[in-house]
Amino acid sequence: LRNTVPSFSGPVYGMCLGDITYGSDKFYAQYSFGLESVGIPFYNVIGNHDHFHRRSDIDDECVLPWEAVFGPRNCSFELGKFHCIIMDNCIVDKEHADYPFRYGFEDEFIDWLAQDLSYLPKDKPIMIFTHANVIGENGAVTGNDYYNTDDFLELIKDFDNVYVWMGHLHLNKFIGKVSGTKGVEAFILARSTGVIEGNEYVNPDGTPRGYLVMSASGRNLTWKYHSTMVESAPFRGPETPVFNLKTQNADAQMRAWSRWDYGDDYVYANIYTWDNQWQTPQLRIGGQSYPMVKDCIYDLSYRELVSFYRSKGIDSSLMGDYAVPRNRTHHFMVRVP
Repeated sequence: LRNTVPSFSGPVYGMCLGDITYGSDKFYAQYSFGLESVGIPFYNVIGNHDHFHRRSDIDDECVLPWEAVFGPRNCSFELGKFHCIIMDNCIVDKEHADYPFRYGFEDEFIDWLAQDLSYLPKDKPIMIFTHANVIGENGAVTGNDYYNTDDFLELIKDFDNVYVWMGHLHLNKFIGKVSGTKGVEAFILARSTGVIEGNEYVNPDGTPRGYLVMSASGRNLTWKYHSTMVESAPFRGPETPVFNLKTQNADAQMRAWSRWDYGDDYVYANIYTWDNQWQTPQLRIGGQSYPMVKDCIYDLSYRELVSFYRSKGIDSSLMGDYAVPRNRTHHFMVRVP
């Protein structure tokens, strides 16, 4: 960030979508000190791992370390023409199965959002930042694990332009336009530090470690992915791998594989920020175009990463289900002559 921010023109802001720490608030000071050196205003969303559920059965008490450093979990502010909203959608619930979280919004948070939105005209562009994934392609994610997500979507569905940014899943999933709404689009962003406990160069869906750069011009918002694989951040995993993946250009928006890389006669492409509003990708060879089809098997770079670690006898328990290739929504293939 220190290297990249000076290349931007105009005001620059940062946003973290949560899970700064995995169990200790002592890292908040170190994190804040590092961000201060970047020299831009930086906003933070609280994640489920920032709710210290071991300290109390009461959600409001579990978040006290967070609020002492970063302020309220729910707030709104203006950036340019955009109305920005940060919301906590992780709820400590120790009665809920064997994992002490539910995802969604407490009743008072829904009331707060309703009042906040009541001051806005329907054509006001809005960005909402949360941690957990509460919106899918077909609407609110509901069920036993979720609370008030349908009420949340109901409050925003009639606005012309609402961008909902989420994290939590450790992969990129650009949902795009949400059905049943006028102008709600939803996006899930991968971890900036790559796969948990394993390697900083790539996420389980093949998205390289990095972050999204959004550019606002008036009411218009555009974005591109910025990979940090080529930069000098120290490697933190148990053993340094030797993949050519980490040499990819920082501005690359996809990674492609030639025939036989996967062991077959297809060309594959992983397009990091693809969503369903985009046209079908095409591979062009000379004057001929070959439409690609969506393939959701695995990403070769991540499979190579897992194979490398296992060949060294390393299979961290903290990687959990991330130690296997993950299905994706932005990987394509086509057979060519």
